[in-house]
Parts: sequence; structure tokens; C-alpha cells
Amino acid sequence: MFVIQVIPLVRGTQLESLSYFSSIEYPVGAFLEVPIRGKKQRAIVTDARPVSSTKTALKAATFSLRKLPQQPDPVVIPPSIQATAATLSTHYPTSLGALLFALLPPDIRNGTHPYPRTESVVQTEETNPQLLTARIDDRFTAYQSFIRSTFAHRGSIMIVVPTAAEIEPAVAELQQGIEDRVIIFSPNQTKKQREKAYNQLADTTTAKLIITTPSHAYLERIDLLAIIIEQSASGHYVTRQRPY
Repeated sequence: MFVIQVIPLVRGTQLESLSYFSSIEYPVGAFLEVPIRGKKQRAIVTDARPVSSTKTALKAATFSLRKLPQQPDPVVIPPSIQATAATLSTHYPTSLGALLFALLPPDIRNGTHPYPRTESVVQTEETNPQLLTARIDDRFTAYQSFIRSTFAHRGSIMIVVPTAAEIEPAVAELQQGIEDRVIIFSPNQTKKQREKAYNQLADTTTAKLIITTPSHAYLERIDLLAIIIEQSASGHYVTRQRPY
């Protein structure tokens, strides 16, 4: 038996974490359905430990843990995102599970959309970040060339802009000739537009250009070959809540 700790993915919840008994050791980053106040709600696993290692805490607890129903094939955050969170955990004083939760898009954190199931892929090539210092028009000219090159290798590319205000200019500059291959994630989207974006993300028949703000920058595609951080020095990339 194991003790599974989760963070509920429920809009407006004040519950920071909950613990359950489980016969399955679910991995950190797995998405489960858990019973909360008589209803089943989505939650993300932030910790999993054998009961034997938590006996003292369980005996001292003033409440009893409920048992999770078995869920043998849960969606799990991709290894690339988990590796990112593991690296961040060496810089910020918080747990891996809390970091994974912080990296989730808001509509997944609040339970309005499930985390998309993606094929597991681990990129093995060495990548060295490149810094482009140029005027904005020259940068976007360089991006256009890079997008064509990435598409030629059947790879998708993500461009992250600091705020929603930069989405429209970026789309206008970069979508010429590839309008049907552009995916947009913006805080200003309607529910219908957001659903369309997730459906486009799930379609891997052709490479895509993903333009997003930081809120959806940690979504994965099996063919994602490059990520561009536009205006990387912008203060909008620093969040206003922990872990910042």
C-alpha cells in the first residue's frame, strides 16, 4: 500500500493538498480522479510513499485516509516537463510536485480542461541556447526563416511572448502562408477558441507553429523541435506567486 498526495484541480478550491491510500504507486505528475466531498475531481499526484515510511505520521493524524479507486493508465506529465521541473527544484525551495502544478496551464489547474495525453519522447541531442540581439523587425525576419527550416525537418516550433498584448503582432508577422498550421494560446481566448487550440495541438499529422504566453508554454508535442522565448528579459516572465 502507498500514501498518495495530490493537489486537486478544482476552480477556486482552498485545498492545497490531500492524501489517500492506494494499492498502486502512481508516479509524480500523474493525473487521477479522486473523491472530494462526494464528487470525483481531477487531481495531480505530487508525492507517493510506501505506507511503511509514513506510519508515524499516520498514527498521529486526527483523520483517516480514504482509498483511491484503481486507475491503471493515467495521463502523466511528459518526461521533458518533469525534467524541467526537476531542474527548477534545484533553484527554488519547493517540491517537485508543487513545481509541476505551477507549470500547468490555468485551465488545467482549475479543472476546466484535462491535461492532453501525449506520446512520450526524450530528445537526446545536445542543445545550446542561442541569443538573438536585434531590432524586433529583424528578429521576426529571422524567426520566419527558422520556422521554414524547422518545418522542413517536419518539426513543430513554439514561440513564447511575455503577454497577451504581444500575441496578435506575433501572429500577424509569422502566419503568412501557414495560417492553417498556427496554434494560438492566449489568456484573451474564448472557451471555443481555447478548445480549438487544444484540438490543433493534438493533431500531429503536420508540424505546427505554436504562439503562446508563458501560461501554456509547458505543453508538449512529440514533434516539438525548438522553442523561442521572445523578449526573454521581460519582467512578465516572473510570476507573482510562488515559486516565482
